[in-house]
Amino acid sequence: MYKNNSFKNANFPILWPFLIGLFGFLLAVGPRVLDPTNIAWLEQGDPSFHYLAWVFYRASEWSFPIGLNPNYGIELSNSIVYSDSIPLFAIFFKIFSDFLPDVFQYFGIWLLTCFLLQSWFSWKLVGLVTDSNLKKALATILFVFSPIMLFRLHGHFALVAHFLIIAALYLVLANKIKSKMIAWGALLSVSLLVHGYLFAMVGLIWLTDLIVRASKSKYTVKKCVYEFLILVIVVAFVGWVAGYFSVGKSISELGYGVYSANILAVFDSSGWSYILKDLPYEENNLEGFNYLGLGVFFIILFLFPILIDKNNLIYLLNNNKLLVVSLLCFFVFSVSNVVTFGGSFFEYPLPDFVLKYANIFRASGRMFWPVYYMIIFVLLYMLIRGYKQTTSSILLAVAVLIQLTDTHSGWVGIRDKLMADRESNWATPLISSFWHEAEVHYQKIRWINPVNQSDLWHEKTRHIAYYAAEYNKSTDTVRLARINSNKLLQLQSRASLSLETGRYDDDSLYLIDDQSKSLAALNLNEEIDVLAEVDGFTVLAPNWRKCTECQLLENEVKLSELLTPITLGERIEFNQSSTYLLSGWSHTELWGTWSNGTESTLLLPLGKKDVISITIEAIPFVNSIITKQSLNISVNGLHVDNILLTQNEPSLFEVKIPKEALELGRIKGFLKIDLKLPNAISPKELGEGEDVRLLALGLIALTMY
Repeated sequence: MYKNNSFKNANFPILWPFLIGLFGFLLAVGPRVLDPTNIAWLEQGDPSFHYLAWVFYRASEWSFPIGLNPNYGIELSNSIVYSDSIPLFAIFFKIFSDFLPDVFQYFGIWLLTCFLLQSWFSWKLVGLVTDSNLKKALATILFVFSPIMLFRLHGHFALVAHFLIIAALYLVLANKIKSKMIAWGALLSVSLLVHGYLFAMVGLIWLTDLIVRASKSKYTVKKCVYEFLILVIVVAFVGWVAGYFSVGKSISELGYGVYSANILAVFDSSGWSYILKDLPYEENNLEGFNYLGLGVFFIILFLFPILIDKNNLIYLLNNNKLLVVSLLCFFVFSVSNVVTFGGSFFEYPLPDFVLKYANIFRASGRMFWPVYYMIIFVLLYMLIRGYKQTTSSILLAVAVLIQLTDTHSGWVGIRDKLMADRESNWATPLISSFWHEAEVHYQKIRWINPVNQSDLWHEKTRHIAYYAAEYNKSTDTVRLARINSNKLLQLQSRASLSLETGRYDDDSLYLIDDQSKSLAALNLNEEIDVLAEVDGFTVLAPNWRKCTECQLLENEVKLSELLTPITLGERIEFNQSSTYLLSGWSHTELWGTWSNGTESTLLLPLGKKDVISITIEAIPFVNSIITKQSLNISVNGLHVDNILLTQNEPSLFEVKIPKEALELGRIKGFLKIDLKLPNAISPKELGEGEDVRLLALGLIALTMY
C-alpha cells in the first residue's frame, strides 16, 4: 500500500494493543459492568429493552431459526436481532444458559471485547503505515478514544463494535493477506450477528475490495465471482438463522433525511469538548454525531506545513481510488437528501422506491463512520510520512494527550452511569400481592392499545415487561427496532374488538392505557371481570371474580369516576386531555386530536341540568383531492344529523340533542356521540408522506349547552 513495506513482525509485542484496549475500557467504562449479575446499569433507557429481550430469549425454547424470540412481543415478536441484543453473544450464552446464574448479563463482557478489538484492529491498520511500536501505540489510542465510538456507550451497545469497520478498512488496504475470502466471510458473518448497520458498512467495503481484486487479472475475476457467490450464500444463511427475515415484508419505517449527518458534524463537539463549544445551530440529532476530537484537529494543524509535499497523499489515493468512491457513497448517504450545513439546509427529491429502501437505514448519520475512520487514518498517514520519526512521535503523543483530556467532557458522564452501584434486580412499583396472584392465573401480559416503542416505555411499561420476564410470561409490552406493521395493525384491531365487546382472552392479563379506560369500563362484564387500579397501572383481569381464593381489589375503576363532570357552557379542549374520547381517535396534539378511522366516539357525562345541544369546533381533513368530509352523527344510538365540511379551516357546528337520547342518557349517566366518517383517508394514500392514519376530523373543542 505504501512504498516502504518493511515490518518487524518478529518483534511485534502482542500484548500492547490489548493493554491499550483494557486501559481505554477501564478509563471510559469502568470494571463494574463486568459483573454478569450486575444489571443496575442496564435499567434505564435503551439498555433496558436490550437486556429484557435477552432474558425472554434465554428462557424460550430453542427454535429454528435459532434467533426467534417468540415470547417477547407475542404476535409482534420476531428475532433477537431486532431488539439490538447482540445476537452473536445472545445465541452463544443461551447455549450455556443452564450453567449461568439466574440473573446474567453479557453486555459488560461485550463492551470489553469491543475495546480490545478496537485496539487490536487499529494497531493492525496503523501497522500498514509504520513499523514503530511507539507510533502504533499512540495512534491506536486515538482510535480507541474516538468520540463516535465512546458516544455509543450511552446505550447502543451493539453499535460500540466499531472494530468491525476498522477491520474492514484493514482488509481492503492490506495487500498481503492470504485467504481473504475466509477473512471477509468471518467479518461479514460476525457483523451481521452484531448489528445490521455495521453489516451494511462492512458489506460495501467488502464489495469494494472484491472489485479491486477482480480488476487485476482474468484469473482473479473468476475467483472473485466465486467468492461473491459463496459469501452471499453464507451471509444469507447466517441472516436467516439469526432471524433477520422474521419481520416479513411489511415494515413501515420513516426517518431517512431526519437522522442524517450535518456536513459540519466533524467540527461540532456537542458537549464532547471543554474548549470547543457546540456550533451555533439548533439540531437534536444524536445519530448525526461525528465529532473528530481536538486531538485530531491538532494533527490537522501540523499537516499544513507538509502539504506542499503531496506525494504521500497522492500515492495513497491513487492506489485506493475505488475505496475513495465507496467512501464518497457513504458520505452522500449519510447526509441524505435533506442536506444540512450548520443551520442551513436544502432538500432534493428522491423516488419513492429509493426512499423505501433508504428508510431501512434511516439513521443515515451512522453511515459516515467508515469515512470518519478513514479521515483519521489518512491524517496519521500524512503525519507519520511527512515528519521525521522523533517529531511525528512527539506530535502524536501531544495529540493523544489532548484527545484524552478534552473528550473527558463527553465520556465522564457516561462512565458515571455505567459505574452505578451493583444490583441484581431493578426497582419496581409492582408491590401489590395482586401481581403474585395474577402470575398463577395468566400466561400472557398484554397492553391495550398495543404499540411498538411506546413513549411510556422508560417511565412505565418496561416494569410490565420486567414483571413478565421474572415470571416467565409472554408479553406484547415490548420495544423492537423493526416490526411487521401488518401484524401491529391486526393486534390493534384485536385489542379494539376486545374493548368494544368486553370479551378478553382468559389466559391474558390486560394493562389498559389512559385513552382506553373509558371504553373498557363501558363494556366491562362486571359479573366475572375486574377493572382496577393497582400500583399506578389500570389492570383488566378476566374471570377474576370467579376465583374464590383471589383477593378483592379495592380501587376498582367505575365509568362514572372516569368522566369528569362538565359544566354547561364550559369549553372542553382536546389538545392535551383525551378523557372524553372513547374510540377511533389518534394521539392528542398541541392543537387538538385527529379522528382515526371511519368511526369515532365521544362519551360525555350528564349533570343535573338538561343538555339541549353540543357545539363542536373542528377542522376537516380536506385538500384539492378530498374536497369534503361527511359526518353522520348519532347520540345514544339515535341518528340526529348529517354534517358536510368543505373548508380547510376550523369550523363550528351544532348537534341538537333529541329528548329520547337525553332520556336514555339519564338512565346511563352519559351521552354517547357516534361519528361515522365515510370519507376518512390517510395522507399516505394521497401521496402526502407516510402517515397511514385514516383522517377525517380534527377535534379542537366542544361546549355543552
